[in-house]
Amino acid sequence: MKLITESEGVVYYKVLNKKATAYPVVQICHYKNGATHLKYRNKIYSSIYKSEIGRNYVFINPLEVDQLRQNLQQKMLSNFKLLVDVFDDKFKLL
Repeated sequence: MKLITESEGVVYYKVLNKKATAYPVVQICHYKNGATHLKYRNKIYSSIYKSEIGRNYVFINPLEVDQLRQNLQQKMLSNFKLLVDVFDDKFKLL
């Protein structure tokens, strides 16, 4: 599910469960000004009420899911490469 706002950009959520009145969700990432911001949170979730769906919240289609997965994999790979470079530089100092 995604939320589209002017201040936050496009925020993606994973729907954990579908309850009678609300959807418990956890934030995955958001895009703002062309940059991907990852969220590394475990077990912290919020709820979106069904009455809110269709205003700023929309469901994403399978094509968007694949595109989001590819973007997240590229972002995580670039973060991993940066981490490896940092540790490589630190080991050189030893």
